[in-house]
Amino acid sequence: MKKSIIEIIMLYFLFLLLLSACSNGRKNNAEIPQWAQNVDKQVKGWVKSQSVLGAELLIIKDGETIINNVYGWNDNVRQQSLDKNQLYRVHSMTKPFTGTAILMLSEQGKIDLNDRVAKYLDAYKNEKCNEITIRQLLEHTAGFTQPAYPKGSIDLYKNLQEAVTDLTKEGPKYIPGEQYHYSDGHSATLGLIVTEISGMPVERFISDKIFEPLEMNDSYCVLPDADSVRERVCDTYFWKEGKYVKLWDNFAEPETPFFRASGGIATTVNDYAKFLDLWLHKGSSDKVELLSESTVSEALTTNNIHNSYGWHWEIYQPAADKHTLPVFGHGGSSGTLALALPHQNAMIFYFTQSRGTLTANFLPTLILEELGYKEKKSIPEIEVSKAVYDKYLGEFQVSSEIWRVEKTERGLSLKSGRLVPLEFLPVSDSVFVQRFMDMKLEFLLDKKNECNKFIFNIGERAIEAPRYISE
Repeated sequence: MKKSIIEIIMLYFLFLLLLSACSNGRKNNAEIPQWAQNVDKQVKGWVKSQSVLGAELLIIKDGETIINNVYGWNDNVRQQSLDKNQLYRVHSMTKPFTGTAILMLSEQGKIDLNDRVAKYLDAYKNEKCNEITIRQLLEHTAGFTQPAYPKGSIDLYKNLQEAVTDLTKEGPKYIPGEQYHYSDGHSATLGLIVTEISGMPVERFISDKIFEPLEMNDSYCVLPDADSVRERVCDTYFWKEGKYVKLWDNFAEPETPFFRASGGIATTVNDYAKFLDLWLHKGSSDKVELLSESTVSEALTTNNIHNSYGWHWEIYQPAADKHTLPVFGHGGSSGTLALALPHQNAMIFYFTQSRGTLTANFLPTLILEELGYKEKKSIPEIEVSKAVYDKYLGEFQVSSEIWRVEKTERGLSLKSGRLVPLEFLPVSDSVFVQRFMDMKLEFLLDKKNECNKFIFNIGERAIEAPRYISE
């Protein structure tokens, strides 16, 4: 039976509607740059090899999302997979917000970055801290180290004021202005300055003056108790005794009982993208301007003390000239990373909640290699037979620890009670190398063609690991 013209037209519009729905917010692989596809492939591989429990990857180029994928688990005990745009605790990725708050106050003429901190905080009025400047805090050259606090953890203090006061009693370990030493104490002090100058807690300043104008409605300095928010927050895990163990549950109280300014923000990849986009476009977005171009350029310029850190931003590749911005961003200690690529007009967000993972350190190297900024590590693509792999699998002993060798999709994974799984790729039938670190596994065969030990090379050290034999 022939269809009527009306039916054909309706089917045609239905087809267009379905086509639009399928393509909305997505790109065909042919439209996605190869470097972005390779990053996505690597993130997927890290989850498969258990280098992280789960991960979300967002890549935005020319203002459009070209990749937004999630892999793995949010909660592997309750078998809850990771969903897109969940809330992550980004830890030290809070620092750029605190730095931005300070720069906003500077542009308003309320502070001078060359001012001594003691001008604003009484706790700094002592012989040890009196000469420290705000600029030194921004650059991490004020002399404090990590861990910053005399008690060992900021969690042991009642509030930010108490923590900073205790910090200043002990004073900086190094002469201010002479060396770079990354320290949460620098950021905590900046947060206290924001509180003192603005007349509002630093967390409220960030929420009112940065989150709200940028419409970062999914971002929190202090997590509310509402179930609707908490159920979207990712649990935090760490590697222990050969498996991921929950470190923090999303309905538990945060470990620190106050906003610490060096960390504390919970946000989504899409919300963090609004903030990084502001910096990528030199202080302004479509709707708001928070900083001037000159301030942004200066904040992303390194000094002669350290060439990889600006004013509370990490610098991964220097700018080509004074008119362009460098590759910049920041990471967090539970495996989160945001990276801006000005020359590509692109941003990358890699969020996990696998504390102790090294993948957030590996990813910038991979990206810089893919874009030609760095020479790629040469690893020949070779095929190793299953029979050869089978000889190497199992448990080996390193001192008092048991290390386990397992097969991955592309090579071998090395696991221990404390070591987050690291993947090694074959360069021969018996030698495997780590893609991003100076590490190598060399498997030795005996006269029976059996593998009873391997040599683990890290840098110039060689550690012998015999096969573990249980009693």
